[in-house]
Amino acid sequence: MAIETRDLKVNVSVTVIVPKDTWSAQELQQAVENAVNSGKGSIVVNLSAVPELDGERAHALDMADRHTALMGGTLKLSNVADDVVTALLVQRSSLLGRRFQNEAEAVLSFA
Repeated sequence: MAIETRDLKVNVSVTVIVPKDTWSAQELQQAVENAVNSGKGSIVVNLSAVPELDGERAHALDMADRHTALMGGTLKLSNVADDVVTALLVQRSSLLGRRFQNEAEAVLSFA
């Protein structure tokens, strides 16, 4: 599987999803659905291993964000490369307002 998932606890439970360079839109969707369906609506997607995004994966991130919000949760990004920012700008993603320099900052923002 090209996505790693781990659960952390600050003041709330936070699920960190770490896609690898070869992740698919379906894998991200499944990881987010698993987190949300198990009651973990605070999600950080750490993009440290993702140097760039194509349109399909940028769209998948937006859809994951929408799904999380519809279920009452919040999705945030960390470790976002410049080329990924560009792809999200093209997508007009609302996630750009919820990106953090590193995973620790993103996780602590839920505290």
